[in-house]
Amino acid sequence: MVQISQAQTWVMMQMKATVSTTLLQDNSKWKKVTALCNTMDELDSFLDDLEQKNDSLNAKLKALLASMKEEENGDTQAETTEVKKDDGK
Repeated sequence: MVQISQAQTWVMMQMKATVSTTLLQDNSKWKKVTALCNTMDELDSFLDDLEQKNDSLNAKLKALLASMKEEENGDTQAETTEVKKDDGK
């Protein structure tokens, strides 16, 4: 049987403590990285939703603008027709 001295025991305990501390620190870093990734996923999802809403609003505004232009052109043509009728009398 191999005899382990007190110094060797102390060194082994220190190594175990160092490894445990490193693992805990790595675990803490892993948790932080995981939390950051989750936050980034949430932000990405939020930005996708925002982009869809923006696209929808943009399409609605373009349709409204086109409708207003058509209405304005219709009013202008009606006024032109009335002016021509008045001039003809």
